[in-house]
Amino acid sequence: MPSLYMMSVFFVFAPVAEEIFFRGFVQNWLKKRVSSIAFGVSGANVLTSVLFAVVHIAGWGAEHGLMVFAPSLIIGILYDRTGRVSFAILLHSIYNLNAAVV
Repeated sequence: MPSLYMMSVFFVFAPVAEEIFFRGFVQNWLKKRVSSIAFGVSGANVLTSVLFAVVHIAGWGAEHGLMVFAPSLIIGILYDRTGRVSFAILLHSIYNLNAAVV
């Protein structure tokens, strides 16, 4: 069984830190500079999700990086539509919980 520390990192600290950085800063910054939107997905979201996947590839390997790309797009769509990092954090935490259970 994982330690309380590891569970806190996986379900709380990582989603908070990653979403504040990737959505609150990167995607928000790119949204002001990249205007293209296709199939309901902003160019800023696609670029942010690519960066998110690359960071995960660097830390966890190629398979993990590829596995987080699509969920990152979904979280980015939620952020684009609501403008709320808190919703992105919650969805990210739910995704991590699902990944841990499955």
